[in-house]
Amino acid sequence: WRLINNGLSTKSDSSINILDQDNISVLDICKRDHLLFCVGHVGGNGLIAVYNDTKWEILEKSVTILCAILTLESGIILCAGYSGNLILIDHDNSIKNLSNEDIQSGFYSLTEFLGKVYIGSESGIYCLNDFNLEKIDVNDLINNSTIIKVEATEKYLWVFSEKHILRFDGSIWQIIEHPDNNEDLRESSSKL
Repeated sequence: WRLINNGLSTKSDSSINILDQDNISVLDICKRDHLLFCVGHVGGNGLIAVYNDTKWEILEKSVTILCAILTLESGIILCAGYSGNLILIDHDNSIKNLSNEDIQSGFYSLTEFLGKVYIGSESGIYCLNDFNLEKIDVNDLINNSTIIKVEATEKYLWVFSEKHILRFDGSIWQIIEHPDNNEDLRESSSKL
């Protein structure tokens, strides 16, 4: 392990002083080619930075905190955060805002599955397909639940909410309920 915060430090001996604040948090990181990209926040503002093997360079200071970053199969990078904030980083590191002002949910997690990007939010699951964002209708239990994490394997999309785990194979959603969330099961096991 080695510390690679050169360019993100706000100490007085640092070469870059970001907004003169000490509250810098990196919340997610990804890689494209030989470069590392990270998202997070500086105080109450979002942060996107790129690391070139020697120091971090700030690409964007956004209005809202950014929570997740993902390198897509195409090599484009997608960032997500509070207030439905979606930001695209193109191959030349240019920034494009994809946010929809009608969506105010916090976006917490990103994954790519079967050519689509799935987003875990504080109000259910969203899907970004060909840069069109839509909310996924799974069922009433999930549609407005906080989705903590979305993750893809070769065969399944996994979705983790506060009380449920979902598995999606591309056509069927399966809800896996944790036994501790089922009151009938808790009562019968407490009688044992």
